[in-house]
Amino acid sequence: MKKVPILFIVMLAMCQATIIHAEEVKLTAGDAAADDNFSTSVAISGNYAIVGAPGNDDDGDRSGSAYIFVLDGGVWAQQAKLTAKDGAGGDFFGRSVSIDGDWAIVSSHHDDIWSGSAYIYQRDGKNWKEHGKLDPDDGEANDSFAFSVDISGDTAIKGADSGSVFVYVRVKDKWVEEQKFTPRDAEGGDIFGSAVSIDGDYAIIGALWDDDKGNRSGSAYIYKRVRNVWQQEAKLTASDGARNAEFGFSVHISGKYAIVGAYGHNSGTGAAYVFVRNEDKWKEEAKLTASDGQPKDDFGISVSINGTTGNIGALVGSYRHDGKGSNSGAVYSFLRKGNAWVERAKLTGSDVEAADRFGVSVSLSANHGITGSSLKNGGTGAAYIYNAFDLALPVEPLGKQVVLWGQIRRNALYQNFPNPFNPETWIPYQLAEDAFVTLTISDLTGYVVRTFNVGHQPAAMYTSKERAIYWDGRNDTGEPVSSGIYFYHLQAGDFATTKKMIIIK
Repeated sequence: MKKVPILFIVMLAMCQATIIHAEEVKLTAGDAAADDNFSTSVAISGNYAIVGAPGNDDDGDRSGSAYIFVLDGGVWAQQAKLTAKDGAGGDFFGRSVSIDGDWAIVSSHHDDIWSGSAYIYQRDGKNWKEHGKLDPDDGEANDSFAFSVDISGDTAIKGADSGSVFVYVRVKDKWVEEQKFTPRDAEGGDIFGSAVSIDGDYAIIGALWDDDKGNRSGSAYIYKRVRNVWQQEAKLTASDGARNAEFGFSVHISGKYAIVGAYGHNSGTGAAYVFVRNEDKWKEEAKLTASDGQPKDDFGISVSINGTTGNIGALVGSYRHDGKGSNSGAVYSFLRKGNAWVERAKLTGSDVEAADRFGVSVSLSANHGITGSSLKNGGTGAAYIYNAFDLALPVEPLGKQVVLWGQIRRNALYQNFPNPFNPETWIPYQLAEDAFVTLTISDLTGYVVRTFNVGHQPAAMYTSKERAIYWDGRNDTGEPVSSGIYFYHLQAGDFATTKKMIIIK
């Protein structure tokens, strides 16, 4: 794993995205090998990320594996490699992955003569242990149960592309099947269950070959849990749905927002659609497209949305985009402004080349985004993590951060909030020991526009608005600074570090 500092250039005032050669963290498996397809699936939650490698062959050809990475001391490092206890060749363990807190789920959709299974893992300190194997009560060969999986708290969901979805809940120390459901208008061949996502009491399921608006136009279904019973709440289709769009190939739900990918839209140029819930009604709010999209880019092959913070954003993968060579791939970030969605950034990866398929998978959390490039280096694969600043998305404040055991173990400087901002922002940090603190703010030329001589500070968390360093957007003479990128540098004793921020006027 290597952190690559590269020139970051972005003008947020523009509606059209700028290509970002951003500061990124490239993740690879500790035992990487050709054709592992590492990053076929990715997910990120807080300081943890999980990456699927269904082509790994520890337990036989394409038995599969998944890797857990943790952000510790500002560095992303591999913490665990997951395999199924009963793994075998051809299982494709890792085709779909999800992580939430101390729990992770991994699909193995070809397990047991393609009937398919899903495996739950629990974190215990720095170790991840297999907690259970989820099989449907009525599973049969070729069901491809667990073609897609997701987990939210004590609830897990698995889709079988043969047309069923299963929900499991954790009761005491066991995972038990809560409900199986199929849509009210189910028809054979709709591939209901090929993509699933869950957030609390809401779930979304894709049916990419539904034909309400033409052959393989696609649809998605919203389900809501009421008193332990899941009920269909809405069926979603694109306002401009058409044949072969395959709306529902990718889905994600977060808070009151849902996003659905339709990579086949407009001859494979692709699109993604954002829906918002108002009471119990779901309405299409926006259609997202790439500003430089071309036929066969497959924009919408992967989608993720963060709808649980004050600032709502989304990532959309376009893994056949040709920006760095044929099928090199790209990822686009979008931000909700009012009721409109604006394209903010385009990522292409620092070392991405032709046929890498960067953007095959994406996941977005409050402070980070991750994307996969599963064909990188002969199918070895790689994943790339970006912070929310480099995605041109605002960052969630850290005021509610809790220090375990009451001990701060390291010094740290965090992303300012809000970011971007106008005219004021707060700069959070933490001290592991007493220190004299100075913070300087400089422009792109290196000129220092503002200096804060904070003075002696005891070891503590300075992450809330009441304790963080406050900047009103003015220089040392009291004049407002201009719009643009600024760097803030913290010096606390021998500790020194720098981050960047944007002010927009």
